[in-house]
Amino acid sequence: MLLLRRATLVKANTTTQVIGFSASARLISARSSCSTSRPWVATQCSASYQQRTSFAGRLSNLGISPSRQHLQQQQQQQQHGSRAMASAGRKLELEVVDIENPKEYNFILGHAHFIKTVEDIYEALVQSSTALKFGIAFNEASPGYEAMPGRKVRFDGNSEELIDLAKVNAMALGAGHTFIVFLDGGFPVNCLNAVKNVTEVCRIHCATSNPTSVVLGKTSDEAVGILGVIDGVRPLEFENDDDKKKRHEFLRMIGYKR
Repeated sequence: MLLLRRATLVKANTTTQVIGFSASARLISARSSCSTSRPWVATQCSASYQQRTSFAGRLSNLGISPSRQHLQQQQQQQQHGSRAMASAGRKLELEVVDIENPKEYNFILGHAHFIKTVEDIYEALVQSSTALKFGIAFNEASPGYEAMPGRKVRFDGNSEELIDLAKVNAMALGAGHTFIVFLDGGFPVNCLNAVKNVTEVCRIHCATSNPTSVVLGKTSDEAVGILGVIDGVRPLEFENDDDKKKRHEFLRMIGYKR
């Protein structure tokens, strides 16, 4: 049986033209010889299992000579698979780190890239509110080079207390390309969209003032990433009518609803 998932065969005199071949997830155009009595059926070939299941073997069964480009692509895919199998034996160590936040400041924890992250987040926060106090720290993941050493905790802000708090937490987490911003005089709701729109920012893990634990994955002492966060505590029950009324009144008391 021919190992085709999907192929469109078009009769053309005494040849069959293969328009689509999805087993390689790419479109190709080639020709294979076929019977004049049944031009829509390609002749089945006997071949070894390896030949029949390889990219070149599947084309050979159709009488098609694969191009050098397709063979190179198949070879690259096989090499990638070999590397994936080799890395499958690596171990992942889990670690939980609590965010140090004794005064319960609001903070934003996220993932970004590139060395100008702290400057761009600084500008985004300043433009959100002139009354906002903040401290930013960003873990650089790149090894760097002589002209620009890497693996630094980059930091900025307009409050020394919040800058120091951000630096301590960024170093404790140790996760590459992680940033943390501590806020005072405002809430994440005032500036979160501005931070999200910073071109270096990839994602936000949380924005909260709750006790927070960060779940880290470690493949070595040098390679650490954030897998998720535990934000606050679990709920106890559903809100009732009185709770809804209090929520409604609270939002208007603090000026977020009219």
